[in-house]
Amino acid sequence: MLDQDEKIIYAVSGMMASSGFLGKHNFTDTVLALITDRRFMIINNNLLYGSDFTEIPFNKINGINYSTKMVFAEIRIDNGMKTTEIVNVNKHFAPIFVKKLKEVTSNNIKSVSESSIADELLKYKELLESGLLTQYEFDEQKQKLLNK
Repeated sequence: MLDQDEKIIYAVSGMMASSGFLGKHNFTDTVLALITDRRFMIINNNLLYGSDFTEIPFNKINGINYSTKMVFAEIRIDNGMKTTEIVNVNKHFAPIFVKKLKEVTSNNIKSVSESSIADELLKYKELLESGLLTQYEFDEQKQKLLNK
């Protein structure tokens, strides 16, 4: 399921929660939640019903949190349309997992915005070279982009 050069950053096991009749939670089999250097995945290798594989790209994750109980923890990942809950996670590993997932999603967003700044600078440079911007206007726009 991993790409050839994809690296696992952190993994936890738990049970997947899904809403059932009247909003009650039903729990499926034990799942493995993986953070790699490229994506977040949930793998359910159910022997009776076959395997399930869910992938949520980092740029689709809107919120990540956890709560601890007496023995276990619950992790919730919100991707706008759906909240994925993984319950019965070891309460010592849940905060580490959430921290790592927040780090990689933050780094992913940062790299996208940095490439966007570079793209904008290239556009302004083309406008400067074509004579549609003066050197002063180019320098002004460049400063605005770099000070974001």
